[in-house]
Amino acid sequence: MYSFGAPDDSTYTVTPFNAFWENGRMQILYTAPELMAAGIQAGIINELGFFVTRKFSSTPFNQYHLKMACTNATFADGYQVGLQEVASFNNLNTTEGWNMLPLDQPFYWDGTSNPALRYATTKQLLMPPTK
Repeated sequence: MYSFGAPDDSTYTVTPFNAFWENGRMQILYTAPELMAAGIQAGIINELGFFVTRKFSSTPFNQYHLKMACTNATFADGYQVGLQEVASFNNLNTTEGWNMLPLDQPFYWDGTSNPALRYATTKQLLMPPTK
């Protein structure tokens, strides 16, 4: 397992597990140099993990979709196109600490391009809507 970046709980809005909104999506662009600096080498990625410092909701995500692609983009300027779904979860519960997401479709990182990751979520309603 490789880990990079420092935990930061100063904001809860910038996270792949933001349960504040009913629906949401987020895209992260990792650069090849930062991955290589963390010791990550080209190859197959079978699992991704995110460290949660604080939980603000106990509601599971009804749908959680992860898409990935290699790109030459060097910064996230809008949403990248052409990403392929690599994982889909129903009733995904998260916890404080590491949350590991096994990929349904392994992702090959070539070691030179920049991986883009997009998360799309739908939070389960706490109670059924009234008629």
